[in-house]
Amino acid sequence: MSKMNLTWTTTLRKQENKFSCIRSDKNPFFTKLGDNGKSKVEHGLMDKDNIIFEAIGATEELNAFIGFAREFVQEDEKLIPIADKLRKIQLVLIDAVDIVNSIPPKAAPLKGKTLREPTSVAKITSGDISELEALIAHYGTLLPQVERFIVPGGGKASTALRVAKEVCRRCERAMVTVFKDVGGDKNILIYINRLSSYLSQAARVSAKFANRPESIYKPPIKDPNIANQS
Repeated sequence: MSKMNLTWTTTLRKQENKFSCIRSDKNPFFTKLGDNGKSKVEHGLMDKDNIIFEAIGATEELNAFIGFAREFVQEDEKLIPIADKLRKIQLVLIDAVDIVNSIPPKAAPLKGKTLREPTSVAKITSGDISELEALIAHYGTLLPQVERFIVPGGGKASTALRVAKEVCRRCERAMVTVFKDVGGDKNILIYINRLSSYLSQAARVSAKFANRPESIYKPPIKDPNIANQS
């Protein structure tokens, strides 16, 4: 073991011994509040399998995958504008989590309200949606039209964006369940729907600038002789 590695290992062990003396009920890095299968939102404790947490978790997972994709995107100088936009999208998704977190659950009193609207000060605006729509249209001018399914690939950035797009679809499904059952700000649904289209277009643009041809799915040609034998 090198001297540098030995020093690092010794330091790490000293830190482990130091923190092992801290009482677990006062550890600043975890609270134990979720040990009974519940977690806290703005309006109190809820079961972790509640649809609110499904939507929050899916949105945070989407944010992580977009961050992962962004690491590949920003390696290409030609794609820096996309990387910058992905960063802005991540901030909007943090707001989306805050909004969903603030939706009163069914068990909470409505205090005279007829709709369960979020109490968060964070907002997803029509301007956020319009910005995505403008970029989707702009990317469309750079790309050929396709009428068949595009096989995921086309470089690391493009593939990572494809993964993010599929996670976005799952996030949208979770959001739809929340809004059908509880309510909320419809702009989130619209934004997430546009975002999946944006990620799809961004993936295609990334493949284009990486000089990677798109792989278009072509259905196999059926042999009529085989069909006649069946």
